[in-house]
Amino acid sequence: MDQVDIVKIKPGMDARISLDAYANSTFTGTVSSVSPTPVESSNVVSYTAKILMPSIDKDVYSNMSATVQIVVAEKNDVLVIPAKAIKSEKGKTYVQLIE
Repeated sequence: MDQVDIVKIKPGMDARISLDAYANSTFTGTVSSVSPTPVESSNVVSYTAKILMPSIDKDVYSNMSATVQIVVAEKNDVLVIPAKAIKSEKGKTYVQLIE
């Protein structure tokens, strides 16, 4: 991860893992550690976060390609409103309802 993202990551955060070998499956994991020591490659500085993955019923091997999304914030019971429904007029902002 780059330096902008690594400061948001803490041990215990949930992670969603997609392995290229299992394109139709998503697995869960937990951040177990975040390294404060950077790794530099081709003038790019990055940091390592280790993800602990529980046992799964698939064969997973070292160095398999994966995409990991770490959940840095999560909200429940949130009302989602499309941006085009938010209107401003005469200094007041409101949500336009279409019936």
